[in-house]
Amino acid sequence: FCIKCTRVYIGDGKADASSRYGHYCSLFGPAFVKQAHEAKYFLVGCGALGCEFLKNIAMIGLGKDGRITITDDDVIELSNLSRQFLFRREHVGKLKSESAAAVVCKMNPDLLKGMDTRNKRVEPKTESVFNSKDELKFVINALDNLHARVYMDSKCILHGKPLFESGTLGTQANSSVHIPHKTPSYAQGAPPGEGQGIAMCTMTNFPYEPLHCIEWSRTMFRQMFEDGPAAYEDMRKAGIEKFLEKVDSSENEGLEKLKSALKWARLAKAATLETCVQLAMDMFIEEYRDKIKVGSYDRIWHTLAVLYPLPLPCLTLT
Repeated sequence: FCIKCTRVYIGDGKADASSRYGHYCSLFGPAFVKQAHEAKYFLVGCGALGCEFLKNIAMIGLGKDGRITITDDDVIELSNLSRQFLFRREHVGKLKSESAAAVVCKMNPDLLKGMDTRNKRVEPKTESVFNSKDELKFVINALDNLHARVYMDSKCILHGKPLFESGTLGTQANSSVHIPHKTPSYAQGAPPGEGQGIAMCTMTNFPYEPLHCIEWSRTMFRQMFEDGPAAYEDMRKAGIEKFLEKVDSSENEGLEKLKSALKWARLAKAATLETCVQLAMDMFIEEYRDKIKVGSYDRIWHTLAVLYPLPLPCLTLT
């Protein structure tokens, strides 16, 4: 059985072997399945959680005869591939929402008719873009920051829409269902797991608290001055042949380790003050100019400029 608000749906135990949704009907009954297929859903976020939710949506055909709207304004990075399983190397640099939609529609072509893909951030200035609130039946959050979650929660309360909230942090995860006038809202009490750490994507892509900047700097220090020298020492002690064997076995991580080891090997040959100054300048240019100029960082830079309108003449993007 499945409890939806105050109603209970019980299946008849009979499955139609000719239908991909036969097992679903046997559990919940054809009336419930028909309602689930014809309803309109809104999924916010197509990251690690969003990929998992979209896979589940495709498997049971949610919104195939109604509508499933998904939105995410982010693009896929190489580091996403380890945990966002819908994406492959050929998707790097493309929009998450469009790529995820294309993959799940291959899993279940029935979704093609009802799939509505957007690449807009859900925020006050885009409310005119997402304006089908009366038809919407259910909202699914797959977000990575507290501000966006609270905003979506406030809109679900305002328009009386049920919200499925979830979050991950490392190996930990939490989920909660918020039904207007029946359960506490998300803002009335954060589910277990909140406040126990910082998600990597929040820390690197859109930090909004001083602690995020502190943790980012610690991570950058470790990558620059601990992981790099450690990789160089591994290569020096093990020898190039054995080191390359280890690199070949771990693909992406091994390639980064090899690049880092070679970088520090070059630095070790010319360990002068001039070399250190040049290294510091190169790192500064890469982190605070080049990455900002990349398309995926334009949105972040614009947002930070609005939030923190301070003159930064040294960061002129030329």
